[in-house]
Amino acid sequence: MVAVELGEPGSRLPKLGWKTVHGLRRGLFAQMIAMALFERHRILSQAAGNAIEVLKFIPPLVVTDEQVDHLIESLGSVLRDAERFPGGLWDVAVRLARLATS
Repeated sequence: MVAVELGEPGSRLPKLGWKTVHGLRRGLFAQMIAMALFERHRILSQAAGNAIEVLKFIPPLVVTDEQVDHLIESLGSVLRDAERFPGGLWDVAVRLARLATS
């Protein structure tokens, strides 16, 4: 298993998005990243627990360099989109917010 802890962005606008999502429910940001990874890159990941910002990946027993590179590139792409606030993948955050508050 591989886990990645997500932290609060340093830039002002992405930090605003982070705080907005955390205001709705802690742990929602990790879920947002997991959903975007699956929808955009078909990579399965999971929020590692309730109210924590950790993603977990469970690769196959035998993994190729190409598969590792695909995961790293895809995660980087999704995280770069998360830094574009508003826009980027924040449409996923809106969908999750609706579900979290209903």
